[in-house]
Amino acid sequence: MLGTLYSRLLILLLCVVLLGSSIPAQAQTSISGGQAAGIFAVLIGLGVGAGVGIYYLVRTSPSLSGCLNSSASGLQLETESDHQTYALSGNLASLRAGNHVRLKGKKSRDAAKNGKFFVEKVSKDLGPCKAAPPTP
Repeated sequence: MLGTLYSRLLILLLCVVLLGSSIPAQAQTSISGGQAAGIFAVLIGLGVGAGVGIYYLVRTSPSLSGCLNSSASGLQLETESDHQTYALSGNLASLRAGNHVRLKGKKSRDAAKNGKFFVEKVSKDLGPCKAAPPTP
């Protein structure tokens, strides 16, 4: 019983000493120019990082749709929208001349400004190409 009384008195004494000698906290009231520049730099960096991340997340690779033709240099695709011809390279294993397909990949041009298309994926095989109507 005497031990608990001493421990209580010791705790009370410690509280009085610690509370009596405490220094009041002071809040920082202003931000320096260097701190403000650092904060703005971090915010701008986060915005740019988010923008780049979203761009790479939602971007799609170019796609072409048209009929496949065979040529001396390999397969070519004639687009159905503007009738441009692209020499194909890349993933060509499942492609056959005479088929109407939709392809995903990368467009480019060679030195002579001829269209080239690197096939990354066959999006859809739409079956055989329709025969063009005879011109009168």
